[in-house]
Amino acid sequence: MAKMYPGFGPKVNDSMSAEPTVYELLKGQLDDEYHVIHSIPWLSSFVSEFNEVKGPLGEIDFLIFHPSFGVLAIEVKGGVVRHNDEGFYYSNDKTNGKDRIDPVSQINRSIFALQNWLRTKGVQVKIGRAFFFPESEASAAELPPSVVDHVNDIPFKILLDINDSHKLAGRIREIMCYFKKRLSANNLSENDIQTTISMILPNKDYRACWYSRVNNDNKLWLRLTPEQNECIKRGIEKKRLIIGGWPGSGKTLVVVQVARKLSSADSRVLVLTFNKLLSEKITYELSSHNNAFVYTISRLCVQAAKFLGHPPPSSGDKDWFDKQAYVELSEACAKGFLDSYDALVVDEGQIVKEAAWDIFTNIFSEKKIIAAYDATQAFSYEKPLSKEKLENLLSEETFYLTNSLRMPKSVCNRLKVFNEPNYSVINPRGEEADTLLEVVSSNPKEKLREIIDQLIAENVPLKWVTVLVPGQMSVHSSIVPYGPHVETIGRYRGMESPIIIILASGSMSDTDFFCAYSRATSRCVIILDAYKVKRSRYASLGPVIYEEQKPEVEREAEKSLTDSRLGEENLSLDYVVNGMFQLAWSDKWRMYVLLAPSEVIRVLIREYLYSISSPLVCTWSKTDRHQLFCIKEEEFSYGNRLELKYCVKCEVLCPHSAEIQSVCKVCENEPQPLRDGSFEDNCKKTSNFLSDSDKFTGGEKKRASPYLGALIAIQKANINLDDERIAAVFNELSSWGSVAVGFSIFAISTRLSKDELTLKIGEVAHETQGWNNETNNLAFSKWQGFVNDGFTKLEKHGFVYTKVKGYREIKREMFESLQLIREEGVRA
Repeated sequence: MAKMYPGFGPKVNDSMSAEPTVYELLKGQLDDEYHVIHSIPWLSSFVSEFNEVKGPLGEIDFLIFHPSFGVLAIEVKGGVVRHNDEGFYYSNDKTNGKDRIDPVSQINRSIFALQNWLRTKGVQVKIGRAFFFPESEASAAELPPSVVDHVNDIPFKILLDINDSHKLAGRIREIMCYFKKRLSANNLSENDIQTTISMILPNKDYRACWYSRVNNDNKLWLRLTPEQNECIKRGIEKKRLIIGGWPGSGKTLVVVQVARKLSSADSRVLVLTFNKLLSEKITYELSSHNNAFVYTISRLCVQAAKFLGHPPPSSGDKDWFDKQAYVELSEACAKGFLDSYDALVVDEGQIVKEAAWDIFTNIFSEKKIIAAYDATQAFSYEKPLSKEKLENLLSEETFYLTNSLRMPKSVCNRLKVFNEPNYSVINPRGEEADTLLEVVSSNPKEKLREIIDQLIAENVPLKWVTVLVPGQMSVHSSIVPYGPHVETIGRYRGMESPIIIILASGSMSDTDFFCAYSRATSRCVIILDAYKVKRSRYASLGPVIYEEQKPEVEREAEKSLTDSRLGEENLSLDYVVNGMFQLAWSDKWRMYVLLAPSEVIRVLIREYLYSISSPLVCTWSKTDRHQLFCIKEEEFSYGNRLELKYCVKCEVLCPHSAEIQSVCKVCENEPQPLRDGSFEDNCKKTSNFLSDSDKFTGGEKKRASPYLGALIAIQKANINLDDERIAAVFNELSSWGSVAVGFSIFAISTRLSKDELTLKIGEVAHETQGWNNETNNLAFSKWQGFVNDGFTKLEKHGFVYTKVKGYREIKREMFESLQLIREEGVRA
């Protein structure tokens, strides 16, 4: 079967039946050494000598390649073809007319054009020609010399007709061999054929690169619009102007232009903003205007203190900036601090405190005040000034800019998830899906590294890239190399960058997302932790992303779990214990691994191993992600979390220290001691004790570890240990708290079996303390504290609720759903 291009079937063109028929004949009858291209259209100056008009000049219907037979172009003509003194024509039975055709000239033009075009690319190809009239019949004696050659007085027909349809392979081979000899063509290698085909049918993505797209956006969209020019005109002519608008509508651009024009008209202009980065940007843009003076509000207050002769505050003196700063500003203004300015221009006016606005409106009462305002970009902790309050202070209504054209359309539309505007917002840019990329990942920081590496590979200037993070997050230089800016979302408000990458945290608010997304002028990429998306984090965005990308979220969330990642590794586990819990030796890690079918069992056995002298043991919960615990009495402190990373030396995922420059604990602890026989024997005895505790006396149970006693108590309470709700309780407890809850659950079960729903915490503490020798040796107040804490956690997760102080009401339906209640009374 021939290799066909396109492989899915014939192209759709004017030939409704003839070319599709020939396509199937060639595909079925030629073997796999043939390569056949269907329909190569031409629009080329190479054929201008045949036609003075440079326009669409037809196509090559089929082009056939064979390594030994050469290259053949075929012109196909369907229907009934006839010939007279004027040449070939179709006879149209419906109109009794004649449609003139010229297959010879058509194929000659096309071959000439193709050979010349390939020659410009350094490829020399000699192409034979043939004609195929699949619905006509013509003998060599009846054909014109243009389609018949007389070789040694024997006519050789290069026209195929209906009689050749069943023997096409042989006829194609004859014609190709004929032309190869006549044209003295060379054999073609498979590489020659593939190279030529890739030129004719290039497999290329012609989308503009991000470098070109960013430049285009800067030229096309970051210009003054008629609406912005109208706003600037108002700012020059009016005494008061409040500029409102969606992010990207050009409020800062208008503010800067007004300041320029006022400065050029010899007005001394005070330009204020709250953001240091934005202040630096505006300072740069007004650098050639000597009458424009740019300050942040905080810097202006510091200058006011100096004006009064007071010592300036330290940069970290939050109390001074929150309270005393405006007192100093007011006193300085009363003594003429701002009298030399003719106009006040304020950007991000929503963040300027009311106390400052009171001062400004008083000092500039007879002068010009221009303010840009956007309440959607104010964080709740900033206690933003309301639009109504600002309008009252300035006695002016807000003029809204409605064209948000600085950011891509898809980003503009996504902002409405976080804050739906109550006025028309128009984005005139075209829909470009790749301008907004919302990525869910099992490892967001690794994904960030990949995205930056991809931008570097695409030759995007890194100065165009800004990585935004919430204030509490940091990004190490090993993830983001030198070049891209890394800024917090709050500091970058009011700024802009061609490409914004947001490394999100689950605690981000809608305002955080709104401010971060709206900083992009060409592309916005946000990276979300799939596990947190699944758990409905990320404010309003998380549920939306989960619905839009549910399969991907589920896959990535699962991949992030330690359980899933290690499930793909061969840790060479040799099981020592395989009962209620599993303990195994890992040859790969050269340490023990603790596993358990339920989180309750795992937590209590983990606490038990902490309490005894044990070698290094690793364990992890079903909800741990990229992490695990290491248990070792001397070397690791309680609850020491380690990162799960790939070690090149060990050739497997290994526990690593959690520091930035993490170290593989397997490599660090070489050489590891041999397996601990006494520890293994002790764990086997522990497993037997838990599996068959009824064989042991009450005294033996009391002398056992309290963690094992708690596990036995929970078993006797007939609780479903696989339930995630009870697992969540145990994951929040201290070591002694887990014992207290284990004993308390048994105490609850005894009351439920008697239909008692109210219990006194003090009574439970007295009742349970004597169940184990170690708990009995604790001071009662200390034990009662552990019991109280346990009931706090049970109440938090809905198992009990407070009736009156010191008493708890049991939620029977919760415990019934855990299969806790037994038909007969339960005895300790």
